[in-house]
Amino acid sequence: MSQLSQLIIAEIRICLKSKTHWLIGLLAIVAVFIPALMFLIILILMINVLNRDEQSGFANILRSLPLPTEKLILARMLAVFFILLGLWPFMVIVVGVLLETQPAEWLFNSNDLLFLTLKYVTTCITIICFTFFLNLLTGYSAWLYFLAGFCWISTRILVNNLADFPGLGKLFFISHAVMLPSWPSVVLGYFPHQELMPAFALFMVAIAILFLLAAATWQMKKRGEAVWQSKLVIPLLILAVTGSVFAGGLILRELDNREKDFHSAFQETARRQPFNYLPGSIPVLENYHLQLKMKSQSHRLEGLATLQLKLGANSAEEVCFTLRNYFIVQKVILADSGQEINWRQEGSRLLIRIPSDYQDRKSLSLAISYSGQVWEWFNGRLARPTGPVNLVSPSFSLLRSGYAWYPIPGDHLLYQLQEYSSFKNDSLETTLWAKYAGHIAVPFTMTVDIDSDNMVASNLDQVENEPLTGDYKRRYHFASDSGRDVFLVTGPYQREKRDFPGREGFVEVYFYPQHQRQIDRVLHALAEPYRFYEELLQPASFDRPIAGHQDKLLTVIEMPTFFSYSETGESSRILTLTNSVLFSENYFRTGKHLFAFLDDIQANKGDLAVLQRWWQEDITRMYGWDRDGNISESIMLYLHTLYNEKKHGPAYYAQVKENLLAAVSTSNGEGDFTRPSLIGGSVAKDVFMILDTIRNFQFGNTAIRDVICSLYTVYCSQKEIQPDEFANIIERILIKHDCPQEKRAEIYRRLDNITRRANDPNAWRLKTNLSITIFSFNIEEWLP
Repeated sequence: MSQLSQLIIAEIRICLKSKTHWLIGLLAIVAVFIPALMFLIILILMINVLNRDEQSGFANILRSLPLPTEKLILARMLAVFFILLGLWPFMVIVVGVLLETQPAEWLFNSNDLLFLTLKYVTTCITIICFTFFLNLLTGYSAWLYFLAGFCWISTRILVNNLADFPGLGKLFFISHAVMLPSWPSVVLGYFPHQELMPAFALFMVAIAILFLLAAATWQMKKRGEAVWQSKLVIPLLILAVTGSVFAGGLILRELDNREKDFHSAFQETARRQPFNYLPGSIPVLENYHLQLKMKSQSHRLEGLATLQLKLGANSAEEVCFTLRNYFIVQKVILADSGQEINWRQEGSRLLIRIPSDYQDRKSLSLAISYSGQVWEWFNGRLARPTGPVNLVSPSFSLLRSGYAWYPIPGDHLLYQLQEYSSFKNDSLETTLWAKYAGHIAVPFTMTVDIDSDNMVASNLDQVENEPLTGDYKRRYHFASDSGRDVFLVTGPYQREKRDFPGREGFVEVYFYPQHQRQIDRVLHALAEPYRFYEELLQPASFDRPIAGHQDKLLTVIEMPTFFSYSETGESSRILTLTNSVLFSENYFRTGKHLFAFLDDIQANKGDLAVLQRWWQEDITRMYGWDRDGNISESIMLYLHTLYNEKKHGPAYYAQVKENLLAAVSTSNGEGDFTRPSLIGGSVAKDVFMILDTIRNFQFGNTAIRDVICSLYTVYCSQKEIQPDEFANIIERILIKHDCPQEKRAEIYRRLDNITRRANDPNAWRLKTNLSITIFSFNIEEWLP
């Protein structure tokens, strides 16, 4: 047996005899549910090994041996690594089996287990090497624990606040966050990081080796050894530097590629000039046919949009359309004659010149060819949304509703600049919020050619699909008599039409094959909240079913978990799609948890997902309690409270009302586990109290329905409600239902408060605070 093996075995034996080691190891296994905490416990275990060796005299024995320093350090490092590796199977079993009555699917997927193990191994190597480096700074155990704790807290703060700490350090902390052990998606694995996972691992290991070499070099100098004569130090140094530069370059290139559209949109919005509207410059859409080709390997989308337009009596020479600025228009022709016509593209604004002999016609058909790379990400905690916005890839693709990924009539503002003050120096900074750009419901047909085996989902009805030869594998045909704000999702789906429980009409369900048996359970879970909100909102004209045939009520789509949270603490992605209910893949699992509070979390998030079929806002406290919700978000909070009053009783409604009046978190009363933290602030309070006042006077139930239906009609047309629109609707309802004068005075006072807040720029300015997230049920870690 070699000397190295003997040293490793001796170190392992000493560790296994320690009761403290077993206790810390057990804590690490339990903490596997919370990766950041598990990291800290493994760090403590490593420090405990070093301290125990010093206290027992084993470290002095090692230093007295006539062996090279690098071999002694390598032996101790490998011993701890093998011990940590021995904990790994128990961690996998615990997290894969403990929470639910059925094992996690990834337990039986060798590829997922391989990447999960790579994450754990990388984390262990990082901890071991970094601890040796900390031991170089101090030999006192108390100081060693203090330094480790300080570094851990600093890392969590930097990981959760990366947008506020730009620079090369961002590369290290993103890599650290990505490589912490987390549980993969059922079918997508670690998308969108999976392709870069080896680069993240190489970068972290290379940086860890540099820390280790610093410690080894110091020890060698203390023992009088020449560093340049070492057979390991110089080669490892060269490999570590080369590996970190190579892997870091790959990661930075991908991060820059993801963020380029964000920066482009930011620049366009900052310098955007208002469009001078002329009579007839905004045509009315009558019919739409869209032909798409998805080149997923290169993230490209090619489109041919054929639009039937209704022109005004005095049509302008130029008509205006909106198309996201990463799409380049190649050609515009008259669809009936094939004549090419003049056009110009200014960012997301597309201006098309109408030939003079067509300007007097009542209608016009245009064909617009366009293409572009679709790989759009928003960065930073305060951007809306965060993370992936629109993307085309071999694993998964998403083109959102209302995001102008196909040309739509009108000059729509796709983004707005949102100011916020930074906690660092109170200086004003700016981020982007995406705005909704919709169009009216028209007959809409669409074909999609895709170059992968993924299925294509949309809010349009899938008519048929057919195999193709050549560059594309399959063509999907979609159609609707009333297509509005179309979205596109591709993934490893299966599709079924299911009857909706207790109601005429069908539901189109796109699900992962592993979860087919759970569809009935999911539909029954959403049936009750769906019926409640439908009864409350259905009179609005946008949602009246077409007479004479069975109508598709909605589309239900199983979504991967990376749209709900991120490794760096950017926890809200704000994903809503037209006439659809989106559930996380975890909602489609067994539905039975070993802990009752997990079922409560799942049910609450499911209810919110159903409400977002109608009201596409995010009312969770992603920006903190001091943020005022806008009017649209406040109405959604009220609707959510009404349903929970029906579900849990009047105490729920009374508790939310009391908390809003007292300016405390709306999660109080039931606990954060069973009720999500929702928006608050003065606007949410005033909107809630206005609706509450209307509800409580004579004919209140009828009046509140009239208010909500009127507000919903406005919301459907423009996806936001302005203070003057809100006030006009409230005024009309007060007159119609003969509201008592004393209650009108209170309502008018609150309407004035809302208007005053809307006109005060400081009231809507956000402020970033240092955040540190170790573990949160607020959006999702395993649950929908």
